Amino acid sequence: MKKIGLAWSKALIATAGALMVPLSAHAQSGVTLYGIVDTGVEYLTNANKTSHSLVQLQDGNIQESRWGIRAREDLGNGWQASVWLESGFDETKGTLGQGNRLFGRQAALGLSGHDNELWLGRVYNPIYDVLNGYDPTTYAQYSLATLDPGLVSRGDQSIRYTRTLGDFRLTGFYSMGYDSIGTPIGGTAGGASTAKDLAFTAQYKGPVFSGVLAYDNLHGPLSSTGSGLGTLAAGLTPATSVPGDRARRYVAAASVNVDKWVFMAGYRLLKTEFLANSINSNLYWGGARVKVTPALTLIGSLYHVDVPGKDVKATNTVFSAMYALSKNTYLYSNASYMFNSKNSTAGVDVGGMTLAGKNQLGIQAGIFQRF
Repeated sequence: MKKIGLAWSKALIATAGALMVPLSAHAQSGVTLYGIVDTGVEYLTNANKTSHSLVQLQDGNIQESRWGIRAREDLGNGWQASVWLESGFDETKGTLGQGNRLFGRQAALGLSGHDNELWLGRVYNPIYDVLNGYDPTTYAQYSLATLDPGLVSRGDQSIRYTRTLGDFRLTGFYSMGYDSIGTPIGGTAGGASTAKDLAFTAQYKGPVFSGVLAYDNLHGPLSSTGSGLGTLAAGLTPATSVPGDRARRYVAAASVNVDKWVFMAGYRLLKTEFLANSINSNLYWGGARVKVTPALTLIGSLYHVDVPGKDVKATNTVFSAMYALSKNTYLYSNASYMFNSKNSTAGVDVGGMTLAGKNQLGIQAGIFQRF
């Protein structure tokens, strides 16, 4: 038996060595350092749940400031290994984002090839990076995410797999602890790390028409962001959240390219189930982007959310103009006006709130640069 085992060991070592030869012959490495810095001046009315106005420097008005490292190695035979580290920060304060994490936006190891892609680590939920392509403002400060911050989601301890079939992309995502920086409702920091997250997206992307169907199921304990209700009105979420709570999102969205125009529209149903009660909310949106000149892009969008039976309704209008000074540097101006019903507290910024029943105006002007 020992001789047989030794023979098998030698055979395996020889086979492994033979396999490594062609791989090493093709091995090529590449490392990319990249980043975005976005800062502007913002004016808000009825700011910070008061009747007072506010002028401030605001980070991430078009896209959140970040820097990252991407490393790739060709393994041969059509396969590639990758590392993706991405750190968010607020340059107006010099602080890290995502709960003071070094690589809070993403920290993952990947393997791809033959129309397959696998990522392991802290990665984007596909309802985030797939769906933002169907929001005219692409998840800016004034955007679709204003009325549901839970759409901006990543997952700790995650597995993400994508299969490409021609013009179709199918993605599955599972997190064994979706976001330990999201403090559970009524809980303590870190408690949400026990929560699970399951998501799927099916996308068709053609030269004229593109569409996506998405599903996301968050297990409790839920944070106010994860529940999608925390900024809409007081009293929608219970005092505490338990592991049995759920937040399920069902999304359908589409876009159409016509000459210089891109038209987008979508619908999201949120079904939130707490131990004490269940709450649904509907979110509708539509808008367009147009490239007026090679340098000037204009954006207009309309978002509306309602919570049936609660007199919680919010409608957000957004207008943006972006002017390219170069391939990597843009000047921009954004304006948003939030109409709130009697019990609604939604603000124009992602995660922002105002007084119940008060409307809010937000205006931004700034500069965006990527490297």
